[in-house]
Amino acid sequence: MKQLRTVPIGGQAVIEGVMMRGERKIAIAVRDAKGNINVSVEENVPLSKKHKILGMPIIRGVAAFLIPLLRESRLCLIQHSFSKLRRQGLKDI
Repeated sequence: MKQLRTVPIGGQAVIEGVMMRGERKIAIAVRDAKGNINVSVEENVPLSKKHKILGMPIIRGVAAFLIPLLRESRLCLIQHSFSKLRRQGLKDI
């Protein structure tokens, strides 16, 4: 019998959609005015892998607080742009 592997995936609701985050990618899906689902997918590479200094103990704690905050803010901007397109589409209907 094949052994199942646990995959850490998390998510949260956004206005008119959902954001999902896995080990390697982050995706946001939002419904537009016509009912289509717009999806944006980005690579999720930890900054501590890119910049070794962010792996140091005290700096790591500050980075662990700020990086997700900045990432979520950027994803909210993406969601807002989808939502703005949705509102414009509703005006056209």
